[in-house]
Amino acid sequence: MMLSNEAAKRQELEKKQIQAAMAECQGHLNAMRGVQPAEAEKLKQRVVDTIKRYPKLPMDFKQMANAKARSYECFANMRAADYALHEAMRMAQSHQMKESSKLIGEARGFFRKAMSLGADKEFQAAAERKIENVLMTGGILPKGPTVAKPVFHTPKNPHCAKA
Repeated sequence: MMLSNEAAKRQELEKKQIQAAMAECQGHLNAMRGVQPAEAEKLKQRVVDTIKRYPKLPMDFKQMANAKARSYECFANMRAADYALHEAMRMAQSHQMKESSKLIGEARGFFRKAMSLGADKEFQAAAERKIENVLMTGGILPKGPTVAKPVFHTPKNPHCAKA
């Protein structure tokens, strides 16, 4: 009788620990929404560490938590790449090529990380198009008349009343 009572208490304690671990993982997953990639990576690592600390967590919960953490980290990297490319385009349009090149490098890093985390092909195509557009934008400042755009001088009309 005493042994079954202790076993019941032990089971109840394990159940509470599992529920606490699941709540901790869920809290980390909720915190991952809308954060920067570095913070998302830290939170994903916390989820993985929590799962490793509690081996008795249900397998379907472990898989779901890992999949969500991976997708949230992927989305964070996708957002960061998109933002960096928008800023690079803005810099390229204002002829600040050094800053634009630096932002393109950052965007490529976020892009590679997002692709390794499972970003879809549509994101890949869109990001590659944006990078290409940024590289073709700006950097050429007209210094004067060219063959394509000569200075247009119209002779004054002596027969005009406004001359």
